[in-house]
Amino acid sequence: MPKIVYDNFLGGLTPYSLKIGKEGSYPEARDVDPHRDPGFIKPGWIASNKTSSSGGVLAGLIVDAVVDVGSNNMYALDSSNLYKLTNFGTTFTNDATWPHAITGISRGEAIAIYPIGTTNYLFYFYEDDFGRFDLSSTFDDDFGSTVPTNAGKLNDAPHPVLEWEDGMLYFGNGRYLGKFDGQTGTNGTLTLQALDLPQGWEITQLFSTHNYIGICAWKKTSAGESYRTQARVFFWDGVSSSYDYSIPIEDNKIISALNNDGEIYLITRGRGFGNAVRRLIEEGDVTVAYLKTYVNDSLKYFYVSHRNAIEVFQNRILIGACASATGNYIFAFGRPSNDFPEALLQPFSSPDDPSSTGKIGLVRQLFQGAVYVSSYDSANYYWQRFVGNYSSNAVWKGRYFDTGQKITIKWVKYYFKQLVSGDNITVSIDTDYGTSHSLGTITYSSDGAVMEKRFDEKIPCYSFRPVIQWSAGGTAFSKIVINYTSTEQV
Repeated sequence: MPKIVYDNFLGGLTPYSLKIGKEGSYPEARDVDPHRDPGFIKPGWIASNKTSSSGGVLAGLIVDAVVDVGSNNMYALDSSNLYKLTNFGTTFTNDATWPHAITGISRGEAIAIYPIGTTNYLFYFYEDDFGRFDLSSTFDDDFGSTVPTNAGKLNDAPHPVLEWEDGMLYFGNGRYLGKFDGQTGTNGTLTLQALDLPQGWEITQLFSTHNYIGICAWKKTSAGESYRTQARVFFWDGVSSSYDYSIPIEDNKIISALNNDGEIYLITRGRGFGNAVRRLIEEGDVTVAYLKTYVNDSLKYFYVSHRNAIEVFQNRILIGACASATGNYIFAFGRPSNDFPEALLQPFSSPDDPSSTGKIGLVRQLFQGAVYVSSYDSANYYWQRFVGNYSSNAVWKGRYFDTGQKITIKWVKYYFKQLVSGDNITVSIDTDYGTSHSLGTITYSSDGAVMEKRFDEKIPCYSFRPVIQWSAGGTAFSKIVINYTSTEQV
């Protein structure tokens, strides 16, 4: 009798079809990470140390966060508040000083710790100005427009911030790249227009290379990025009177960008549904993945809502994105090393699914081995830390195998690492692109410390795929064998 073996789990998500995909791919998965235990498939991390806005301290979606290496305190910014976090970023300080409300604003942009002379300060950028905190007790919310040499208001525009290799703090300021010099003048020197981009362009993100500042921008349209427009990456050496060169991007807007070991990745939006992951090359860009995947057998398109919802972790690019009425997901693109194929995965997610307008504001490794995520689920805001343990929402569905004739599945056998106390998994078979057949459960409480389990069934079908759903524990599966026979032989 023929057998089909599923034992390669490294191909990642297959966003185009329930059937078509590359070797080892799967059409649907949530909170599953095959890089966590190479050769096996198991659940990804689960959120811990979670704070909700329903608790009364957190009041908005955190869009940026930094660590003060002098004190190991963390600082975070939402739409109108600064926060101080202690205990590895798991405790919000709540006293007469914190949170600090920035009056009269509705859009926080970015924060950075940067020195004036030899003294570090926390700078916080918002709609049309930036403030300064002395990392002790004193706030100056309109510092940028009142104190430094050449003080002035910023343009009401995105303000991505970058401290570059020349020691200057650069920031987006509409079509201009602004600069703050902390080594010139008693309170630093501000230059609102250090570099001009062509008329009509707006800076959306900055990134660093060895020789250039990478400046992501789009030809802004008042109607938004869904309308056909242009996007480019401009490169500037920091001293020339104009930008050095630019590279066109085949999409309407660049949402975010980062440099991963010399390879520049962009998150873009506009020429299709959902967001695209692109790799920058000298001639333009190469599309490497689309943020879309199946959720309950329905293809969903995911969108990145903030430029800081992207991070490099374990040599993979983590991307926080949301699909309406589906979930706040963290995608991972790349591979831990060259021993693995490059793949798009979905290793963990915020467990609070949005009903309509969910968002992820930040994905950031603020402490080694821990990823911090801010999210919104249409009702509450959250701050959570992903550092280990196992998601109880993990689901994996293998690619459909079509036999080309009517067959009968005889038995299905699962192979896995030895069960331990608390392990609880439900397994099933989907047939003919829509019918689910429950096989049963694999649990330590009923099966003991076993390493395999066979389910004898008679299931007639034309096509099938195995399904694994983890309710508890981190059982690592290495192989699934499905035995079948043609209908004529039954």
